[in-house]
Amino acid sequence: MAKRNEMLSSLLRHRILLQQPVNTVGAGGEVVQDWEDVAEVWAAIEPLQGSEQPFAEQLEAQNRSRITIRYREGVDTEMRVVFQGRAHGIRSVICPDEARERLILIVEAPN
Repeated sequence: MAKRNEMLSSLLRHRILLQQPVNTVGAGGEVVQDWEDVAEVWAAIEPLQGSEQPFAEQLEAQNRSRITIRYREGVDTEMRVVFQGRAHGIRSVICPDEARERLILIVEAPN
C-alpha cells in the first residue's frame, strides 16, 4: 500500500484549486452565482483530445483533460477546477478503485 501511495505522489506535480458554486444576493436584490474555494490539492493532469461542440450555430472548441487527485469526499460535477488561472468545468468524477485512494476528474475548458 505504501508503495502505491508513493507512486501516486510522484505523479501529482500540479497544484489545482477546487471550487464550488455559491449563490449570493447582489446590490439590487438579484441572486448572483459566485465561486467559493474548497481546497488546493496536488494533481496529475493529462490533456485529452479536444472537441468541437455546436453552440448557437457556431462551433465552440473545448479542451478536455483527465485530472487525478487523492481521494476526497464531496467532489462532484457542480464544482470546477482552476489550474493556472483557467477554470475547467468538471464533467465526470470517477473513483476507480474500492480503496478510495484517488479520484479521476474529466474536465473541460473553452479554448
